[in-house]
Amino acid sequence: MSTTWMLLTVLLAMAGIALLLWYQKKNKLHHIQEIIEQHASQYAAIESKLSRAEKELKGVLNNLQDTYYRVDEEGKLLFVSSSVTELLGYTQDELCGHFITEFYTHPEQRELFLQALENNDGHIEQYEITLRHKNGSTVWVSTNARFLLDDNNANIGIEGTGRDTTAKKHAEDSLIQAKEQAEQANRAKTLFLANMSHEIRTPMNGIVGFTNLLLQTKLNDVQQSYVDTINTSVNDLLNIVNDILDFSRIESGKLELQSKAVDINDCLASVISLFSATAEGKKLKLIFQISSNLPNFISADPLRLRQIISNLVGNAVKFTEQGSVTLNVKTVETKVGQELLIEIIDTGPGISEKDKANLFESFTQANNDIYKHNSGTGLGLAISKQLIELMHGSIGVR
Repeated sequence: MSTTWMLLTVLLAMAGIALLLWYQKKNKLHHIQEIIEQHASQYAAIESKLSRAEKELKGVLNNLQDTYYRVDEEGKLLFVSSSVTELLGYTQDELCGHFITEFYTHPEQRELFLQALENNDGHIEQYEITLRHKNGSTVWVSTNARFLLDDNNANIGIEGTGRDTTAKKHAEDSLIQAKEQAEQANRAKTLFLANMSHEIRTPMNGIVGFTNLLLQTKLNDVQQSYVDTINTSVNDLLNIVNDILDFSRIESGKLELQSKAVDINDCLASVISLFSATAEGKKLKLIFQISSNLPNFISADPLRLRQIISNLVGNAVKFTEQGSVTLNVKTVETKVGQELLIEIIDTGPGISEKDKANLFESFTQANNDIYKHNSGTGLGLAISKQLIELMHGSIGVR
């Protein structure tokens, strides 16, 4: 082979190699281009998703009723949702970049707020602060907040939400004020009733005393009738005054019960004796039944116990026109031990189911026509119920 052919062969071989290398490089560059285009497409898709997610997040934050905020570790506002305008009157641009303490009504609240976060593991709920509205008014804000931490758990700021509780705070303050006014009015009422009852009873005691003296003199039938009416009316009026005073004391929590050893037989016998003449005048049988196993003494307030039983027996005698009134006393076993059961049973007209529901309410009287001419203040049973409950007992009707 000549030198020319050898050189041509070498050149062709080199050209083939170069062509092969060029082809390989071209394929590699094409593959790299495909990868770049694929990555660019994926990046564009990711960027689109991030942009869409950011818009959705901003939409959520801007549509929250609560205001979202984020501050750096120095308290400078980095972001705040658009609902802040409704809360404080400022726009987002007017707030971002400013320190949050510029909008506190009392800047020292900031230190207390940070201390509360630190004391509660970096998270607090419904913490109340007061901020200054753009118009100068004070806004009560309830905030839920937490520390923002970096990868090394270092504090880099705070994020949270704030809700306007100004209306709620004003309502609470109004309620407290109304409660205080009601308590003052109740104290004034109690004092008034106490003073009035004293002022009324002083002259009434004189009337009662001289009426009793007058009854001991020689009177004709008409005079006797007049004096009896005066005596009955004065005693009724005294009972009304006593009822009102007792009710007032119970309501104000100033009625104190005494605990003494009470001879239950003597106590009940004195009540029967008190109404025996009235029952006899109406031709009613007044029956007293007492259990044989009843103890001789019980622990109670003798005055109030007699007041309760007298009120119940007196009502029974007053509203029963014929038949009998029975006072039945016995002991019963209950879950808490042995208790005293006192029943007043009469043959009167009874009480409707509607009236039973309100029978022990204050200033309430039954609607039955038979009760109208004998109606009192409507406090007797309410007082009896409250007194019995103060003695840890109960009262009912059937």
